[in-house]
Amino acid sequence: MPDRCDEFLDLMQRLRDGSEEAARELLDRYGEHILRVVRRRLSRQMRSKFDSIDFVQAVWASFFAEVPHQREFDRPDALIAFLVTLAQNKVVEAVRQRLQSQKYDVKRERALEDVEADKEAGLRAREPSPSQAAVANEEWHRLLADLPERYQRMLVLLREGHTQKDIA
Repeated sequence: MPDRCDEFLDLMQRLRDGSEEAARELLDRYGEHILRVVRRRLSRQMRSKFDSIDFVQAVWASFFAEVPHQREFDRPDALIAFLVTLAQNKVVEAVRQRLQSQKYDVKRERALEDVEADKEAGLRAREPSPSQAAVANEEWHRLLADLPERYQRMLVLLREGHTQKDIA
């Protein structure tokens, strides 16, 4: 055990000295702990939005930005506990953003198949499109052209919203 603890302290010292090899060794040894926590904490809804590795990279980015110079880890368990807490906080922060704010709320999202089904169910605009209105107007004038003047006036009044009683 003392050898393992001395080896860990040596690794942390090399890391503080700026050794890239020590950083790689740290990633290899302790990355799985972070990944396990992220996968356990990340809900099914959030997995479609984030990859677990994204959180692992965010944890390492935060760790390497400040921690090796400001914190002293005397044993591997202390480092693992710190990294696990950092990972949990990153996941919780993302969950809060995606589930508790309306702008990014995952619960409001719908699959494209559902949107297509809604369109087929009749959720269309109530007003005709400009091209539909133009075609209808042309058809109206074509139908009126074949009718006598008296019938044309009656149909125009009906189209304007007059009742049959008013027209009579």
